[in-house]
Amino acid sequence: MKKVSLLYFLTCLVFVTGFAQNNLRKALVHADSVVLVSHLTTYVRISSEDGKAGAARHIVTNGAPDYSIIKESFRLTVPETDSLFKLLTAPNTDSEYDDIMCFMPHHAVLIFKKGKCSFLDICLGCQKITGSPDVLFKYHISQQGWKDLTAFFAQRNLTYGLDLHEID
Repeated sequence: MKKVSLLYFLTCLVFVTGFAQNNLRKALVHADSVVLVSHLTTYVRISSEDGKAGAARHIVTNGAPDYSIIKESFRLTVPETDSLFKLLTAPNTDSEYDDIMCFMPHHAVLIFKKGKCSFLDICLGCQKITGSPDVLFKYHISQQGWKDLTAFFAQRNLTYGLDLHEID
């Protein structure tokens, strides 16, 4: 019975991972444009001047980017988009995963298609990614992959938030 359950679990995992990879690939390939951005922290409730808790910021709301929080941007070419996909979906052979959960993202991938914007919001500090519902992200990026992803942003001069001591 345990063998059947394990086999079923592994089959489901392969299916979900394959579906997520195809979903992300489809979103990137069919996009009108793919833009990398650095931005003010999202998801954290921002205090107002009077000390009361305010609303959390989001990189995209109702299919539109919040340009007021974007600090830097870089539009990717098709080959760069392909490189990004490979970075995000490279097999992870690390035997351990760090589970840090600050989740204060400062980087994102904006995927534009027919006037709507999908996204992946990335926290390079705790190495977590979230995204819009139409772009599933179900991968575990290796430690080397996170270094490569950080370099990918830095090579395109998207340096805001790369210094962990920078506060916005």
